[in-house]
Amino acid sequence: MYLKSFLSKAGIVTLILLALLSNIYNSCKMLRTFPDFLKIDSVTADELRFLPLKEYLSNTREVGYITYTDNNKIFSLIETRLKDEKTANKAIDIMAQLVLTQYALSPVFVYNQTDLPLVVGNFPDRLPDREFFTKKHLIPVKTFPKGIILLRNEAR
Repeated sequence: MYLKSFLSKAGIVTLILLALLSNIYNSCKMLRTFPDFLKIDSVTADELRFLPLKEYLSNTREVGYITYTDNNKIFSLIETRLKDEKTANKAIDIMAQLVLTQYALSPVFVYNQTDLPLVVGNFPDRLPDREFFTKKHLIPVKTFPKGIILLRNEAR
């Protein structure tokens, strides 16, 4: 009786150990086969870049958006520059930054305009000088890492 109980428990423990060892082996094999598996993709990196701002805007429903390119030119750039592949890619990158900002800050609505009370500045390369914001009647409220700045619309 005791031997039968012991053997069944030993069998279960052996089965669990073999399954665990098999999973460890397959995980190591996958990491060798796909070394980039654990790297962060560009969308996730952008989402992480906006995380501090998203937490700061937790009670906000909508914000405007500003970047190096004038807002009214973001979509027209793609249409006018499709003939030249290099500049077309740059125009698409500018629009992609807007879309990624909208995605990263969801459920906050991000509008491609600067006339809202709060405006998100997305400047991944470098922050522009203060005069850039002054011309657009925007006052810095808080600067976040990696080229993100929250601005208040002075005209509102």
